[in-house]
Amino acid sequence: MTQSNFVQNVLKRINYSGDLTPNLHTLTALQSAFLLTVPFENLDIHAGRPINIDSQSLYKKIVEERRGGFCYECNSLFGELLSALGYRITIISARMFGSSDVAGQEFDHLTHIVHLAQDYLVDVGQGRGFRTPLLLDGTPVTAEGIHYRVQQTVETLQVQAQAPNENWKPVFNFTTTARQRQDFLPMCHYHQTSPDSVFTKQPLATLALPDGRISLAGFNFSRTIGQDRTEIVLESPAARLDCLETEFGLIIASGTLTETR
Repeated sequence: MTQSNFVQNVLKRINYSGDLTPNLHTLTALQSAFLLTVPFENLDIHAGRPINIDSQSLYKKIVEERRGGFCYECNSLFGELLSALGYRITIISARMFGSSDVAGQEFDHLTHIVHLAQDYLVDVGQGRGFRTPLLLDGTPVTAEGIHYRVQQTVETLQVQAQAPNENWKPVFNFTTTARQRQDFLPMCHYHQTSPDSVFTKQPLATLALPDGRISLAGFNFSRTIGQDRTEIVLESPAARLDCLETEFGLIIASGTLTETR
């Protein structure tokens, strides 16, 4: 496949037909387009299908099969698109914070710094998170009512989030050290197989909407529009598959997700 065909097909997948000049305006529009069309999801893990992060596998899954993925997949494909469009990027490793105050392991999360006149953190593989390029100098951005910023800690840089009427909390730690995609293979395998990984516990899918978000966790489906949130419990595996197709555009073969009611 030529680079031109690759770009054309990825842009079609994310419904983007705007300017391609490599600048901040285009970068912001591309990030938004990706987040609004490619779900963050872990369904292959629960279908017993190994996740591969080589370029061919990512293109086949996300573009040809119109699926989503988790950080190693979504951010890797997006990084390839940006590079093909002329952006200078650096792959970096981040350590996510979960429910505890302790950061995860190195290579827990793959994301990018994009080098324009200033450096920006750009992430399309985090689930709910910042939706626009994030400067590394502490300048905040807002998405879905949550403020995000980058702060310097003693040893690392840290993305922090602030919900309404709450204090700033850490999202992930990172450094600007350049990494290679193959550096993430052990942690990608860990998140597919370890019972301690959040991704092995239940099927997950989430997709940004222009004014909110839809999410699926196990059999619980939620829709948030502005300040309004509705939740339903899906009654069967078949109902979940129907939800994945109608709400997220994800077609998953019947009987492949291992979790049952």
